[in-house]
Amino acid sequence: MEEISKSLSSDSTFLKSVHYTDVDYYELVKPYFGRHPKHLDDGEYEAIGIAHYLYLKGILYYLIIDEKRIRNFVDRHFPYLMNKMVGGVGFIRDCCLKDKLIDKSQAIGMLTNAKKIIEEGKMVFGIDKNTYEVIIAPILRSISVSCKK
Repeated sequence: MEEISKSLSSDSTFLKSVHYTDVDYYELVKPYFGRHPKHLDDGEYEAIGIAHYLYLKGILYYLIIDEKRIRNFVDRHFPYLMNKMVGGVGFIRDCCLKDKLIDKSQAIGMLTNAKKIIEEGKMVFGIDKNTYEVIIAPILRSISVSCKK
């Protein structure tokens, strides 16, 4: 829950749609590097632990990781999770195009908002101004012509 923005984590509609369990999933990946203080607040490692658990249960749909360092970590230590791993932008794309969970306007709105933040010089989804045209722009174009709910 600490990885979710304050506005979303306090939204009652969102909270009703999320089943939250207070479990330290980090413990599942801890043997790979120990509980070093620099990793205490890394939600990505918790996400890997959750993904590993869901994979074992046969119900893993997505592992959303944007950071290249963490993606490489998954590739080295949990290669069986790679085919379920997407970045935030890929997740938005798949929710619209593949899973039909969000409609075209929602997907475009999220990616357009990300573009505005990137244009301000900040990174969103691990993407900066230099990689925007390679990653977000083509997905925006494909959603514009393909996505229907």
